[in-house]
This record gives sequence, C-alpha cells and structure tokens, in this order.
Amino acid sequence: METVDRDAPDPEELCRDVRYYSDVLEFVERLQEHPKGTYNVVFPDPYFRGCSEALSTADATVQQPEFIPKNEPNPTPASHWWFGFLAARTFDGVRADGDGERNWMTAHIDEFGMLAPESAPGGESGHWTHQCIQIMANIAKEMRSAGLSLVGYGHHEEDVHNHWLKEFDFWVELSNHDRGNRTTKAEAPKPFRDLEHDQDLLSKRPKGFGLCYTANRFSEFQFSDLGYPHDTPEFQLRLGIPSSVDVSTNDDGGMIVEDLEVATDDDGKPTILEEYQAANGAVHELRVLAPGHGIIDISGEEPELLEGLSSPYPDASFPEQPIQATQNHYDIMFRTDTNAEIVAARIPRRTGPGVTAEGEADD
Repeated sequence: METVDRDAPDPEELCRDVRYYSDVLEFVERLQEHPKGTYNVVFPDPYFRGCSEALSTADATVQQPEFIPKNEPNPTPASHWWFGFLAARTFDGVRADGDGERNWMTAHIDEFGMLAPESAPGGESGHWTHQCIQIMANIAKEMRSAGLSLVGYGHHEEDVHNHWLKEFDFWVELSNHDRGNRTTKAEAPKPFRDLEHDQDLLSKRPKGFGLCYTANRFSEFQFSDLGYPHDTPEFQLRLGIPSSVDVSTNDDGGMIVEDLEVATDDDGKPTILEEYQAANGAVHELRVLAPGHGIIDISGEEPELLEGLSSPYPDASFPEQPIQATQNHYDIMFRTDTNAEIVAARIPRRTGPGVTAEGEADD
C-alpha cells in the first residue's frame, strides 16, 4: 500500500473473512468450529481477557502470573497473550470432534526468542515472563496430548529459554551462507546435544538447503524435496477456497478456459506462464515461471491481474498493459529481449463472434 500512496485498508478489504473474539476461551471455541485446514492470522488481545483463567487451569507450582491490560500503567507486552492461548487450547480445547476424529491444530509463532527469551525476567517487574515460560514447559507434553503442535521460528537457539526449548522434538536449520551447523556438543541446541555433529553440512550449501533432526537422527532436505517448482529458494503459501464455496458453472459469457494455450518450448513445456488450478476450479490462475513472478486470475469472466508480472528472463519484460482483448480471445503479451511482442498465453472468449481464423500462442 505504501508504494501506491494509498490509505491503510480495512482488514475486510484484504481478507476472505475477519472474525473478532471476546476472550481467549471464546476464541479457542470459535476457532475449532471453523473448517479444518484453514489458516488463521491471529492478533493478540492487549487486554488479555480470559488469559488468567486459562493459565490457572495448568497444574503448575510457580506463582500465578498476572496480566496488566494496555489501558493501565506499565502494561504487559501483548505477546504474552500467546501463553494464555496455548493454555486455553490445551485444557479447554476439544480433543476429538463429534465424528470421533482427532482435532489437530498447529500454532506458528514467529520471533520465538522474543516471546520466551533465555534472559526472561520474573515477578511483577518482569511481567511474570519467567513464570509463564515455566508453565509452558510444564504443559508441553499435555499440549501434544491435546493435539496441539507448536512451531517456533527464531534466528538463534541461544535466544530461547532452555526450559521450554528442551521440550521440542524436532529442530530445523536452513543454510544462510553465514555459519555452519553446530559441529561440537556444546554448540548443539540443548535438546539435541547427544546427536554427534562432526561435519559442517550447511555453511557452503546454497539457499534452499537444510537439516532436520531429532535427538538421535537427522535428515538433509531441499526445497525441491518439498515439491517447490523450479527448485526456487523461497517459500510461498497460497490458500485455496474452502470446500463450502460453490463454484459457478454458468457458461454464459466469459472465457473458454478449457481451451487455454500458453507458449511452450519444443518439448511442450511452458516458457513464460503456467496454468495453476486448485479447489475444484475455484482457484484458476496463470503464474509467471520462476525466477519471475506474478499472477493472473482466470477464474472469472475475464483475466484479472492479481500480482504484477515480472519477467523470468533478463532483458525481457511484460508490457505495462499485458492483457489485450480482441473479439475472439484474450492475449497475455510478452516483450522479448529484442523488443518483439509475442503472445505468452491465449484464452478464447465465449462472447466473441464465430472464429474465422485460429491462432496459437507463440513458441
């Protein structure tokens, strides 16, 4: 939004659905009623409603933490809400659905070292951070029994408090051309120090390479192993449409997307754009091949640019207006390194008059 000098949007403008909660216990209840497999971005409640009740459920020997809302002096950091949420989901969440299936949930927490720092202060002056961490470590096994998985992201394991860190079962490290994996017992993360590290497997590896290990074994992996196209060293998460959404099958007007053509090489492989479908056709897109990027939605009446198009080839580019409409079809244009314009993709129009001459997307 900053690049186009627009006002800050309302959440409803950007999201499929925006939901509000009154306290952490009600939030857990509503979250579990939402369709399985959905991805939810959560904003903590700076008033910590229900957090004290949730943490008091844990059978912990430490002093009960207190939460100071943001409208009072020296308020508790909003990130402390996550302690209340994890406790609420563990002890008040539904462990099995009405159909008898296990109710799984995964919580992803970024900057984990800021939530649970190794130097966490305790008591009132430290907002009871140390006590909250001790409670989380104590209930870690109960979290797993409740079907709750916790994924924490951080830069250095030294930043995360060892009381909680030792409860994690898996450790993942990615290459960053900065340092290798730990090669001595003292350097290894505390839960995994019994695993011998006698070789540097990371420092000279390209981006997109990593190690995943437990207390007694490890495995190397690459992004290409995870099914990422073109071995691109980056990660993207794209969300489909829930199965409850009806996909229109009306044939009146619009495009004949089943006759879509994209530019290909001699082996029939796409060279500029590739077709992508998901959710039984509710998501239908043309995506620029890596290392370029950009998305055109072709699920509606006409192509719509969802994300700016960037060329996958040096000295080549997409025109400022890449989508051109003719009587018979929509063309996605591409400008080569010799400044010649070619058709990167062509979609026949259902509303155009009878086709008198057929043409194919350029090779």
